Amino acid sequence: MPKINTGSIDLNPRTAAWLKVAANINSESLRVRVAKIVDGHVKRFKPTYAADIKFLARQWDVTWEQMFLLLFQHAPPYTDTEVAWAKEQPPLIIWEEERTQFGIELPERPLSE
Repeated sequence: MPKINTGSIDLNPRTAAWLKVAANINSESLRVRVAKIVDGHVKRFKPTYAADIKFLARQWDVTWEQMFLLLFQHAPPYTDTEVAWAKEQPPLIIWEEERTQFGIELPERPLSE
């Protein structure tokens, strides 16, 4: 399973207390509880994110997949070089677009320098 190292996050004391209570109610570690919360957030908002990717892809004149890769590999604002890199990426076989049940496999394709 992929791991994302976020370090520590700043929460107000009340939110931190409720998070600890939620974890303890379910006999979970804070790490497991936070992972479930993040997973639930992504599942809930994925259709919105997919629509945003579609909008941005049109704006940047790239495919949905290329925009996804650009967002995954680079942080905005995007340079012409990064957009050109995205346009050079070959189509992928399995991608998770709006209203699909397919998984995502992200290849290692760093920006060529």
